[in-house]
Amino acid sequence: MSTSPTLYILAVTLVVIMVATVWFLPSSSSTQTANAPLPCPNVPENDALRMDAQYYARDFGVSVEEAVCRLALQGEVGPLGPALRSGEPDTYGGLWIHHEPDFGVTVLFTENPEATLAPYVVDHPLEGIIKARKAEASLRYLEQAQQRAHALANSTGITVESGINVPENRVELYVIDVRGLTRALKDAGSRLPDHVKIIQVDQHSSPG
Repeated sequence: MSTSPTLYILAVTLVVIMVATVWFLPSSSSTQTANAPLPCPNVPENDALRMDAQYYARDFGVSVEEAVCRLALQGEVGPLGPALRSGEPDTYGGLWIHHEPDFGVTVLFTENPEATLAPYVVDHPLEGIIKARKAEASLRYLEQAQQRAHALANSTGITVESGINVPENRVELYVIDVRGLTRALKDAGSRLPDHVKIIQVDQHSSPG
């Protein structure tokens, strides 16, 4: 997929990170039928939006008109995340936008996902294209686990980077020497929190 000079890709996923920028592949989950028309918010169309839509249409194989609707709907997602985080802090697990095979939004909750989401999307432009799924860990827990895991890893003297993978509902520690980190944690009697996965990488994004 080609890269456009637009900012639309910033909304592909909404993730919380501490020391590394993490990008995730679009989810294969679909919240609409293949031929269902998207609701299109009333947005003033301008040259910048039209240009963004042209890049989007080329990248995802849709019409420019549908691309305009998708980009407008992405704007509706922005306020929803903070509202869910504030209103459901104990159960909210994060959300992300997926563009293929269909456009939609997936949001995670640890309890009663559909019932929890429902009041937030009544008469909302995203109603009908947003799907709620159950998760094991809340976003608040993952953030705390990320801080704890990162601190434990750093205490071994081994450089790591970390991120929260919202679609996978887990914290990821990125490390070059996986065996070294595992051994150092064991020798120190330290145990990583639940929902933390060590991921091997060839190099870090920052010096160290």
